Amino acid sequence: MALVPSAQTQCATFLLSYVAFVSAYYVISPHFPAPKQNSWIITTVSSCVMTLASAPFVWDYLASRGDVSAIRAFPELSVGSSRLFQAYLFADLSVGVLRYRDQINIATGWFHHILYLGIIEYAIQQKWAYVFSLATCMELPTFVLGLSTLFPRLRSNVLFAVSFFVTRILFHSIICLAYYIPKNRPLTPLTPLTPLTPLTTTYSESISPLSMPSPSSPEIGSIVPAILLTCIFPMHATWFMACLKGFKKRAKVKKERIAKIGKKDGKERKERKETGVVPVSLVPAHHPRPNLYAHYTHYARYYSMRYAHYSSRYAHYRTRLRGLDLRGFRGLGFRGLGMRGLRGVRGSASTVKEQVRKRIRWRDFRLRRVLRSR
Repeated sequence: MALVPSAQTQCATFLLSYVAFVSAYYVISPHFPAPKQNSWIITTVSSCVMTLASAPFVWDYLASRGDVSAIRAFPELSVGSSRLFQAYLFADLSVGVLRYRDQINIATGWFHHILYLGIIEYAIQQKWAYVFSLATCMELPTFVLGLSTLFPRLRSNVLFAVSFFVTRILFHSIICLAYYIPKNRPLTPLTPLTPLTPLTTTYSESISPLSMPSPSSPEIGSIVPAILLTCIFPMHATWFMACLKGFKKRAKVKKERIAKIGKKDGKERKERKETGVVPVSLVPAHHPRPNLYAHYTHYARYYSMRYAHYSSRYAHYRTRLRGLDLRGFRGLGFRGLGMRGLRGVRGSASTVKEQVRKRIRWRDFRLRRVLRSR
């Protein structure tokens, strides 16, 4: 049988989780100096852990085809993850007061965190931690939003909206209605949870036999979890409505921007028709040649220390030839056009000039064709 963690174990889990969250913040925060990003570090880490911790409970729910009464309790995991979430709430408030106080508001900060501290404690005492652990899959949209805040390139408004609707609207509504059904209501112990001895107390033994349903009993369990889920739902619905308003606002801004560009385009085309002058905005942009960097590298290598022994009288011809990426033409028989080919040139400047012209002129057509293709 599964053992319920003792009070000492739960306290140690809370303290270690709190230290881990605070340490993670001070390690990661130097990489995200913006105040808003700072405020999302602990939340992103917590939402990731809680989403993963809810996986066994969600699996049981899906495997039983939506039967919440078939979900196993997993007391070590459910109670431990509940204490971890309490540590996150306390760490977010305590660190936030010192580091990002302006990012903590009344509704989603103080009220939300304090309310959930009480709800989780009540669920643990009533041995409903597995119900809360099942609901922590609703932290998935929080993780998506946290990632998009820390890494703006990963932002996806559609992914956040879909995950929010599936978990915090649809799934929330389904399990809320399911826990209103008498046979799905969780059992209520007649004695408090603490203190428990992990060596002698199992999860099934921690629930009083008097609270177990009998065949003739019309009432099976407590309706409190369903009521709590019902009270929390309006907050999720409000956040989802704000998300939809954001979509509507962004679509309106985009539509106005497109209309403004179209109006400006039409005005410029009308001016062109009336005056015959092409506006600057309608002139196609000139794109630089793709081998511009090759020209630069070719030019630079002739003025390196390796080629310093060349006479200064050839500098003019090196300058004239610097725009050719001669290394790329070796396969076409243009090796002689390089500066190494000028070593055999002798005579005055006019003689050198004439010999260089002869070397280039007889393949001028092929050279222009290659340059044009590049």
